[in-house]
Amino acid sequence: MLVSFDVVSLFTKIPLDESIELVAELFEESTTNLFKACLKGSYFLWNEDYYEQKEGVAMGSTQSDYTFVLWRHGSKNLDIFLDHLNKQHPDIQFTMEVEQNYQLAFLDVLVSRQGNRLDHKVYRKATHTDRYLHKLSNHHPSQKQGIIKTLTDRTRKIFGPQHLTTELQHQEKAFLQNGYSQLDIKKAVGVGRAEK
Repeated sequence: MLVSFDVVSLFTKIPLDESIELVAELFEESTTNLFKACLKGSYFLWNEDYYEQKEGVAMGSTQSDYTFVLWRHGSKNLDIFLDHLNKQHPDIQFTMEVEQNYQLAFLDVLVSRQGNRLDHKVYRKATHTDRYLHKLSNHHPSQKQGIIKTLTDRTRKIFGPQHLTTELQHQEKAFLQNGYSQLDIKKAVGVGRAEK
């Protein structure tokens, strides 16, 4: 069974002092100091004033994690496990999503269970519009090229040959609809599809 767990408001709920104490118990002092510097060094600007983040970690911080699970212990035990997770800390509460029709969307990947194998391809929410920076937008050309290159490189790294061609064609169509030419796309990618 494919399962994903998420923490309600994870970034703002991580107990910093408790996390540092736990790392101190498990690792040597230099690692603890480094961890402390990463957690405690979050500052942000709001209304022209700087603030130190006292609770939680910064959005997108590498200390925050997403959890994908292959569960082999049945639905009843899964509910027991979720209940156990939610009793570990009063501020940290998990939600759970279970596969439907042998599929589970995890981040922007649709993972499918096919017998003993897992397959994956791009997942787009129903509200996804394929709108990216338009070719005529007032942005630096490197930003526009970066969008094309990043999406194309990501696709090549994540997806196998089964879905690669379809996804690259989808992206090309989206870039064309956003005003880019075939030449813009080839230039941004830098190499032909066959070379990767």
